[in-house]
Amino acid sequence: MRTRGNYRRLSRVSGDLGFQKDLLEPLISFIAIETERSRVLYSTLFTFGFAAFAWTMFQNLWPGKLAPHDFWDSIHYTRGYTGACVYKFYMHTLLIPSVLHIFFGVVWFHASFLKGLVRRRCIRILPFATDRCGGIAFLSELILSPAITALGLSGLAFFGVVYTHRQVDASTLIGVLAQSAVLILFYAIPTVLLRGAITRLKSDEIAEIKERQRSYYAEICAGKLRGAALRDAHAYTTYFDDVVKKVEKIPRWPHLYRIFGTFGATLTPALVLSSLNLLTQAYKLIEGHPLPKP
Repeated sequence: MRTRGNYRRLSRVSGDLGFQKDLLEPLISFIAIETERSRVLYSTLFTFGFAAFAWTMFQNLWPGKLAPHDFWDSIHYTRGYTGACVYKFYMHTLLIPSVLHIFFGVVWFHASFLKGLVRRRCIRILPFATDRCGGIAFLSELILSPAITALGLSGLAFFGVVYTHRQVDASTLIGVLAQSAVLILFYAIPTVLLRGAITRLKSDEIAEIKERQRSYYAEICAGKLRGAALRDAHAYTTYFDDVVKKVEKIPRWPHLYRIFGTFGATLTPALVLSSLNLLTQAYKLIEGHPLPKP
């Protein structure tokens, strides 16, 4: 709801941008699973989540064979296994699919709404906006907060697995791949959906500035201007060059440094611990098989 004001600040028309009809109401219907597309997506996410839950709990029936280790959630620990069933069913089949479903709806409908406004030339980018993103940083914030949260939670899970296993195995590679998948799913793909509209806004703004610059230059070349008018026209043509440079600096990938900084920070603890485990194993191997004396 707060984005209504942000869209209004970008508006170049005086009428209604269609926020309620074209964005809010369709988004609410999507999140409420009232549309066919919404039901298909949620069913797909639920199916993948249930498959992950079923495979995990099936593995724990055979610790040391299918599952690599015998932990508190294996079948040998009845209470732990039962609790893990309840917890993982909730996480994998209910919570995570619902969060992904809502997040996809927010990103998709905002991207579609933005593209519609750009196509109808109802909004324009703001070169001197305080957010340094042309006034559209609020859209990237819709992506950034969930992405950082997902990376943080996934990073904690990765560290927990590495700390529990205390050895370098397939879980280390799986953890890195999982973090990369979260980065792609929560940041790269949603930003790609917005990137086209951002590029179009920048191109339209630059084209409009260049057109005004050409009109001033044509008047100068035609010799129609004298005195102060001539000096002003010359100043405008120079000023417009500075504005174009300002528009060109508006990032097509907003908050790129922040998201990759978070990505690195969430990977570092687990990778450091894996490196220490690897060094420990190497030291034990050397201690157990000392090198022959010359």
